[in-house]
Amino acid sequence: MAGWGCKHSIVSIYLHNTTRGVRVNRLIGNKATIVIWTNLLFAWVWMTSGLVAGAVRGVGFHDEKWMGGYGSWRRRLTRLGHIAFLGTGILNLALALSAMMAMVSVEAARWPSVLLLVGALSMPVVCYLSAWRKPFRLLFFLPVLSLTGGCGWFTFVLFERVQAMGVLP
Repeated sequence: MAGWGCKHSIVSIYLHNTTRGVRVNRLIGNKATIVIWTNLLFAWVWMTSGLVAGAVRGVGFHDEKWMGGYGSWRRRLTRLGHIAFLGTGILNLALALSAMMAMVSVEAARWPSVLLLVGALSMPVVCYLSAWRKPFRLLFFLPVLSLTGGCGWFTFVLFERVQAMGVLP
């Protein structure tokens, strides 16, 4: 496995430190991999939170007048908030799994990871705050820029990694 050429990638550290089977405790314990494991664990917590938020919201879905009716600002923003948990959780999951699969270095994944975490944390918060008070809608630029920046940056990192691996011309 030493011939993979990625001395400091997440996967090579994992392969180097394990002899058989999946030894999650050693992988989590390695400080170099904590960046990606944070996104992976956060993704599952966030997606579960989205399902719980949807279940809580769903208590009144049958009532046409609930929260001002189906098309009301409050109801639309709380719906967006609960879906934001799921969508941003999936983005964090995609980053973690892609970084592992493409053997992206921890240094290259660090800032896209942070940006996706910040965007994921702030998007549902801004949605629910905006449902409560409309002026909070002016804060949407924070999660949007963070998520867009994280995805764009990581896309660039992946292109560089794929080219380095010789997969693309």
